[in-house]
Amino acid sequence: MPVSKKLKVNTTVTVPTKKPIEPVVEKTHKQSKEPKATTTPIKSTTTTTTTTTTASSKKQTNTKESLQPIIKAPNSTKVHHCSFSSWLPKPITSISYNQENNLIAVSRQESPIEIWVKNDQELILLKTLGGSKFDLPIISTVWLKKTVLLSVFENKFVIWDISSYSIIQELNSIGNVKGVSFNRLLNLLAVCTNDSIVRLYNFKFDESEIEYQSSFPSISDSKINTIQWALDQKTLLVGCSNQLVIFKVDSQRSSLNITTDNIVSLNSLNNDSAVCGFTNGFISIIDIKFGSIIQDFRNLHAPIRSIQVNKNGDQFFAAGDEATVISYNKSNNNKWAFSGLHRRDSHDIKCLEITNTHLISGGNSTQMIFYDLSNFTSLSNTTNGPTPNYFRIKSLPLPNTISITSSITSSQNQILLIESSRYQINIWQLGSTNENSDDSLDLPNGTHLNLSKKTKKLLQFESKNSQIIDNVDISNNGEYFCFSTRLETKLYSIQKKQENSDSGIIIKKIELPEDVQSSNIAKFSKDSKTLILAKNCDEIYQLNLESNQVNIVYKKEEEKKSNNIGSMEIDNNNNSLAIIDSMNQVLVYKINNNNGKETPTKLPNLNSIPTKLFFTTTSTSSLYIGTIDSVLLFDTKSLKIKSTKKLQGNRSVKLITENPNNSEELLIWSQNDQFKVNKDLSNDHQLTKAGCSFTEVIFASQSGKKGDLVLLDLSFIDKVLPNLPEAIKLKKFGGSN
Repeated sequence: MPVSKKLKVNTTVTVPTKKPIEPVVEKTHKQSKEPKATTTPIKSTTTTTTTTTTASSKKQTNTKESLQPIIKAPNSTKVHHCSFSSWLPKPITSISYNQENNLIAVSRQESPIEIWVKNDQELILLKTLGGSKFDLPIISTVWLKKTVLLSVFENKFVIWDISSYSIIQELNSIGNVKGVSFNRLLNLLAVCTNDSIVRLYNFKFDESEIEYQSSFPSISDSKINTIQWALDQKTLLVGCSNQLVIFKVDSQRSSLNITTDNIVSLNSLNNDSAVCGFTNGFISIIDIKFGSIIQDFRNLHAPIRSIQVNKNGDQFFAAGDEATVISYNKSNNNKWAFSGLHRRDSHDIKCLEITNTHLISGGNSTQMIFYDLSNFTSLSNTTNGPTPNYFRIKSLPLPNTISITSSITSSQNQILLIESSRYQINIWQLGSTNENSDDSLDLPNGTHLNLSKKTKKLLQFESKNSQIIDNVDISNNGEYFCFSTRLETKLYSIQKKQENSDSGIIIKKIELPEDVQSSNIAKFSKDSKTLILAKNCDEIYQLNLESNQVNIVYKKEEEKKSNNIGSMEIDNNNNSLAIIDSMNQVLVYKINNNNGKETPTKLPNLNSIPTKLFFTTTSTSSLYIGTIDSVLLFDTKSLKIKSTKKLQGNRSVKLITENPNNSEELLIWSQNDQFKVNKDLSNDHQLTKAGCSFTEVIFASQSGKKGDLVLLDLSFIDKVLPNLPEAIKLKKFGGSN
């Protein structure tokens, strides 16, 4: 499908040097709190514009420059710096923390759930669960057990087993759900619905399932907004449009009805009192035994959407549509007092979550912000120097939703990039330059190259499947692509409309053999002759794309619960398959083992969670494993871990590529930094940080004989922020915004 005239495509082709890039000291200049790299557009007669970070000695008021050394080197590597990702994050509706596993479940204004693992001041996205175009938004997520997660929709409950990425139970709700609260002592889930009834569901711990148990009497002349268990675990606090209702579980009756304004959030402070947030911005502390108001506060002027109390019960936090988080502390005389605030978010805050060390906020900005609980009322963390006492986590797609071709064998001659966004797939043809003129030039690093062929979108494809797309891949020769959902895999062929023409492409669906149709992840071999498909760790197949025959890579006959696969990589000779499963284990399979019964090699405990797998082009047995704080080298022949290296600051590995300017090195990609390391991981001490870094990168890979580096970024300021809903902006009498 040709690109629309209104579509803007940001792509950069730059020429980095073959020599190692040394760090460059930036010149002093002013910068904003949220710095961004400056960009220089190059005019084009098509819809394609080229941008790159430029070196300059001029002072910038609102931007931070990325300076690059000017080192000339002929025949250097080209970098395709693309900014046309169609995936955009959605507003956050709930955040739930699992202390046992250090996991965070995040739901958004759509049906998938994101599972993140926390590592110092980083969060690593491990997996997205579920997602259907027919599902209503998720209201809440609740950890019922160590590896059991409940997602609550308006019309149903879904219980997930995180250890296998599988659904344990789906149960329709009675009435449209407004809110839930889980009692861990009694294993009871309290649910309030729009028919003004509170219902109890029993959580059967051994079966990890819930079932309806009983209902409280209907609340008359009022609409229920929120619900919370009191600290005594025998009392339910129900916030309504005009009252606070106190229910006793033993009697199944209300013990007290307190007339109030419209309550939209609440929490229990102690056995005798609760804190309530109202639509007008008021916060009230109410005696739940006698019904009197103990204290009132008015530090915000918009609805209070969430309230959290620390584990000691001497501090609570509130936030809402005003995009401000405020805190209150209990004094020695048992009175509460306003103690601090943070205006770190740009949009409405919909939810708060509290851990042992941090308060987490999320909402319409799509970002999570972590606040240091020990130093919340200060602007900086004085114990560790002048560092902020908060940090942001931006939402990102999983890397296995993006893939490129290799132009060594591609019949398309230009690099193709495929990327998915929930139910949509886009195929792009990247720009190219005149090879003869480029090779003869002696250009400085970072030079813009004129494109002889412009970047354009070849296809925009909407999946008819109701499930969200979890994985996509495109063959190196550009003749096939596939995508997988939680339930099935689809395979398509790609053909040009006309040979030796840029008129577009035609796709044709290829019917997969019945044995592999229900696979939930697939990947092409490097030679584009076969497709590896997997249903789980115990059922993996190889499809010959020419004969359409299926061979078994591994299949376990015993029926038992199997772990699903998070990501997988194939070596260059199509001999070994490496996977990361849902238990964060790394397994290596032999692809051509004849009988499909050879047990895979399970790597020993890495003492760290794996995040990325990578096979090099120069070795048939070197498997690199990126984790949340290091990179390891595993030899698939000797089945031993040869060496390991830590990243500076315990940063997590997001991506791994070969260094296009040095065949003996790898580039290790964290979120905003790149590190160089020898392929044998022999660097002294920690990895060497590259002097020139790309930021907000969501995908990096190499393509072609000369190793063109293809980068895809997702700028929050340029791409995400303009697509967010409008934020509430309040003016206060006698003050500023």
